[in-house]
Amino acid sequence: MNKGLRTSWNIIKILLVNVLAVFVYSLVAGFTIGIYFIARAAQRGTFYEQMLIELISKNVALSVIFGGIISFFIYKWLMKRRGRNLYEVCRFNKISWQKSVASFLAGMGCVSLSLVLLKLVTII
Repeated sequence: MNKGLRTSWNIIKILLVNVLAVFVYSLVAGFTIGIYFIARAAQRGTFYEQMLIELISKNVALSVIFGGIISFFIYKWLMKRRGRNLYEVCRFNKISWQKSVASFLAGMGCVSLSLVLLKLVTII
């Protein structure tokens, strides 16, 4: 039972690092975008809240991507601090160029399919 709780705690810590990285990136990006948007609105004399909401919602995927990248470097730093190599601990293997291209195309296909499905759902 103790090993199961320890594993669960380690998983929660990893997820927490990822969620905090996404949150911090979103906070900084949202603050920056908000200042820029408010400055532009002050010049025009109008403030369109709906435009700001759309701008932020379009950048959610970008914040998740950057949060993942930030998390990776945090994990790498933590492993280095412990004297371990992240690549050896996670047992990463090199893949061929063909497999990486195929994985990229499969990922883009999944993203495109999800966008099409979301568009269909909004139409219905």
